[in-house]
Amino acid sequence: MKSSLMAFLFAFIRSILTSVGQNLWDGLWEQLFAAIEYAEEKWNEENMGEKKKEFVMDKALEYISKHTDLNFLYRKALEIFISRVIDGIVAAINEELGDDWVEKVKQYKEELAGFLDFIE
Repeated sequence: MKSSLMAFLFAFIRSILTSVGQNLWDGLWEQLFAAIEYAEEKWNEENMGEKKKEFVMDKALEYISKHTDLNFLYRKALEIFISRVIDGIVAAINEELGDDWVEKVKQYKEELAGFLDFIE
């Protein structure tokens, strides 16, 4: 009977941890995209790439720090991962939409709102 209870508890705890991990993962991606969009709008002059990236890194790491307690090694690994993700996201968006993609997204948003009469 004890082994059945332990198996049930293990499955339950695993489900909770999986859910928490998934929520953290999803939240990190939301933070990254929101911070990239904000940085692109705020610093739209030339040669501000490092400032933008620093801002996005800070926001992502701030989000992770609120939800986890990382040691030095994990934090450094996360910084490398986030740095590469930011570079990849920005490069992909620039390649697809061009350097003024924030304006294009606003234009698409307005066009979509025009199709939906309940959106202002």
